[in-house]
Amino acid sequence: MKKNVMFKVIMGRRKAIILTSITILFLCSMGCQSATFGKGICCYVGDVKLSDTTVSVKLTFDNDTTGTLEISKSNKALGKNKIEESYFASLEADTLTLAGEIFYDIKYLFKREKERSYIYAINDSPDGVLFCDKSIRRIELKGKKETNADSLFFSRIIDEDFFDQEHSEELDYNLVIRHCLSHTDESYDETLSEGLSRMLRKYPQKIEGLRKALKRLPPKQREKANYEMMVLIVSAWMMEQDPDSIEPKSFYHTYPFFKKSSMIDRILMEQKL
Repeated sequence: MKKNVMFKVIMGRRKAIILTSITILFLCSMGCQSATFGKGICCYVGDVKLSDTTVSVKLTFDNDTTGTLEISKSNKALGKNKIEESYFASLEADTLTLAGEIFYDIKYLFKREKERSYIYAINDSPDGVLFCDKSIRRIELKGKKETNADSLFFSRIIDEDFFDQEHSEELDYNLVIRHCLSHTDESYDETLSEGLSRMLRKYPQKIEGLRKALKRLPPKQREKANYEMMVLIVSAWMMEQDPDSIEPKSFYHTYPFFKKSSMIDRILMEQKL
């Protein structure tokens, strides 16, 4: 009789442990689901129409916590003229923080749903960033399925033979410039630096593909991406030189398609120090 009682007690405990484990796993999976975006969605887009201005917003996440916010504004009075701005975005809990060249640590509330998300102003957010009209307190963004840019960059640029091919596709040049602009994963920087330096000596004509990709960017982004690309190329070239006998003219001799400029000279001096 006692054996039967003990057996029932043991089995009861086992069932309780199993049920508890299942409950914990279920709660964990629910938590993970609530912390991630809709399946296959890493980009949200939306428009805000005012009386004379249309603000287009594109929020692209590289993962669940970091990404880039791109804003373009068109004004009827200015015709087709558009002002484009780019901000780095970081997400902690339900707070979206933006950092750019002019504004730093601008915070908004961010609510995610399966196929869309909402951005809310926190108190009085600065005009001209997202909420250009104080009457707007919320912007709705619809989810858009896109290929993850990091994985695409890795598979096409790092993992394949982009640096060893005589000709490459337009997409590949765009991916390289995008990385130079945003440094989505800095662990690729060294590989990209050495690859670009080697490639441009072997196939100097490929500089045209990179320049065409740069031209597709707005002026401010183009300037930043070009600067970052030159830093990568110069740093790899410097590693191959004797630090005691480096002269700027040697760089221009190695890469004759780069015209002498104060920007490149400055990078050469910075890398030498």
